[in-house]
Amino acid sequence: MQNLNLKINKIYINLNLIKNIILNGSSTFSSVFMIVANAVLLEISTENSVAILSVLMSVEFFASSFIMGMCGGILPLFSYYFAAKNMRTFKGLLKITFLSAALMIFGLVFLCEYFLEKIANKVLNLSINLHILIIILF
Repeated sequence: MQNLNLKINKIYINLNLIKNIILNGSSTFSSVFMIVANAVLLEISTENSVAILSVLMSVEFFASSFIMGMCGGILPLFSYYFAAKNMRTFKGLLKITFLSAALMIFGLVFLCEYFLEKIANKVLNLSINLHILIIILF
C-alpha cells in the first residue's frame, strides 16, 4: 500500500510558464481587452472611437495571422537547411522571412496612419448597410 499523504510546500511561480500561458492565450486576452477598451472608449469618447479601435484590431489580426502562417510554412525549410548545415541558405531564408514580415508591418502601419479614417468610414458604412439588410430580411 502506498503512502499518499498530501505535502504542502511553498508556492513557486514559474514566470516563464506564466509568460507562455499569456502568449498562448492571447486571443482570449485580446477579446477581454476589446470589451474593456470599448467600454472605456464609450465613456470618454464616441462610437467612432470604438469603430476605429475595431478596425485597428482587425488589421492587427490580419497581419499577425499572415505572418504566423508565413513563418509556420517556412519552418520545414529552416529545419532542412539547418540540419544539412547549409548556413548560407539558412541565413538567406531567415533574412527574407524577417524582411518580408517587417515590410508587411511597416506597410500596414503606413496604411493605418494615413488611411485609417477612410477605412473606418468604409467599415462603418458596410456595418450600417449590413444591419439594414439583416433588419429587412428578418
